[in-house]
Amino acid sequence: MAACSVCKTVLAPGEVLYDPHAAVICQSCLDKAEVKTLQTRAASSGRKAAYGNLFIGVFSLFFNPFWLLTIGAIGNAIYVFKQLELDARAGEVPADAGTRKTVAVVGAVLGVLSVLFHLIVAVDRSR
Repeated sequence: MAACSVCKTVLAPGEVLYDPHAAVICQSCLDKAEVKTLQTRAASSGRKAAYGNLFIGVFSLFFNPFWLLTIGAIGNAIYVFKQLELDARAGEVPADAGTRKTVAVVGAVLGVLSVLFHLIVAVDRSR
């Protein structure tokens, strides 16, 4: 007989599982650890999307064919806000939620401003 290294439940030989560090673990604790890993990955993805939106906005000022980066910046900002709303509903508001919102909005605004900038440059070139 073995015991779970997390909750100390005694396990029959057929119920013994191992975590990534080869410690004995029960199915319930293994599932909880997997959920925690996936939540951490989702939080990291949301953070990368927010800060990546700033990059998209800045880059769109220099290169924005058919205003695709502007559309991407706006869509990415919407994605960041929806993810933060889903996190809030689940009761897991990230500590940097305000920063994520600010960075996502700045990226979207830069994306929109890049359209105006490129239109002004195009008008000046046509003169």
